[in-house]
Amino acid sequence: MKRILLAVLLLVMLPALAAPPPKGQAEFTREFGTALSQRVPGASFKVVGKLHLHAGNIGGQALDIFLDNAYRAYASGERSFNQLLDDRVASLKAGARLFAPAETKALMPIIKSRDYMATAKRQVAAAGHEKTASPFVYAALNDELYVVYVVDTPQSMRFLSGEEMKKLGLDRRHLNAVARKNLNDYLEHAHASFGTLDTHGRGRIVRFVADDVYESSALLTGAIWDAKRLGLQGQVVAFVPARNILLLVGSEDAAALKLARQVATELYSGEAYSISPHGYTYRGGRIVRFAPAMN
Repeated sequence: MKRILLAVLLLVMLPALAAPPPKGQAEFTREFGTALSQRVPGASFKVVGKLHLHAGNIGGQALDIFLDNAYRAYASGERSFNQLLDDRVASLKAGARLFAPAETKALMPIIKSRDYMATAKRQVAAAGHEKTASPFVYAALNDELYVVYVVDTPQSMRFLSGEEMKKLGLDRRHLNAVARKNLNDYLEHAHASFGTLDTHGRGRIVRFVADDVYESSALLTGAIWDAKRLGLQGQVVAFVPARNILLLVGSEDAAALKLARQVATELYSGEAYSISPHGYTYRGGRIVRFAPAMN
């Protein structure tokens, strides 16, 4: 009986004795970077600080990797070091594919309204796609504006389907990064520019001009939110009454705000591909509906 009890105790104790003590943050970061270097050929990984790596040559791109969430999962025992490593390697390999121009250079983001999305969802449901991969991929910017991802080629523009996104090895975070990069590159090559409207002394309104398609998509770029660069008072307030119209005013320019609202309301009612008559600003990392009380 004593031998049986001893054997049982040993079986219980052995896993605990065999389990190595948790790695500290510095050791975890260092070993994670070393393991990634071995698993992702051609890429380089440098320790920047605790739980922070800098990766080079991921599909020709450089990026920062923050391991805070991974370390929490590791320290809590939720996932093992090797499981977390496998997750990250899969993500990086997907990233390398998505940055390959031949596969993703046609991916672009366009802005759609809440009403448009409601209609599209009803059509999807009526077509029986609810239980299959979505015929289009989208993300909410806020309660009123959505980003829909398209494949834009010289021959046509069509929605990117959920199935295509999977075949490209993309997740939504990577898709968003690539589409925004493509948009910035496109606007640069399209010689997009800023001009001013003649307001007859009623404040300053800046119009962003590109190609009559991607003006509203410029909401997703950093350039339009730089009030100082645009000569606007206060924070930038952006109006996107239609796909091809983007008007920018300063939040502290009452006359321009009033005029921009009037113009946006009229254009929203009369233009094709209408989006919204309202103004939006960038606050807390998000694009939100502007209200005078926000000043």
